[in-house]
Amino acid sequence: LAFATALEGWKIPITMRGNFARMVFDFRNVDGVGTAEEIRTLWLQEWAKHGVLAGLPWLPMTCWNDTIVHEIAHALPHVVTTIVGSIESGKPIGEMIEVPVIRDMFQRYEAPQSPW
Repeated sequence: LAFATALEGWKIPITMRGNFARMVFDFRNVDGVGTAEEIRTLWLQEWAKHGVLAGLPWLPMTCWNDTIVHEIAHALPHVVTTIVGSIESGKPIGEMIEVPVIRDMFQRYEAPQSPW
């Protein structure tokens, strides 16, 4: 719930879908600021800076204890405000990324149609 609330409360080009067992984040381009891939890379980079190794999608685990949940909850506003701050300032997100842009690894596969 904290994720959905944070993303709705700020002007951020990220939406969350799915449920609490599997959260999927979708990223959108922001004209003049960054591509969806750059925003996704900055998202992952900022989580890592706060000690959270995030993936896409997120799969919350039953082994997460209060400490882990607190670390995630504490990092969330920092991650979001970093992205929002870049967008509001018009600073290109590509300048903030300290790692290579992470390309979309998962694409829909469509089997070739063959006449039978």
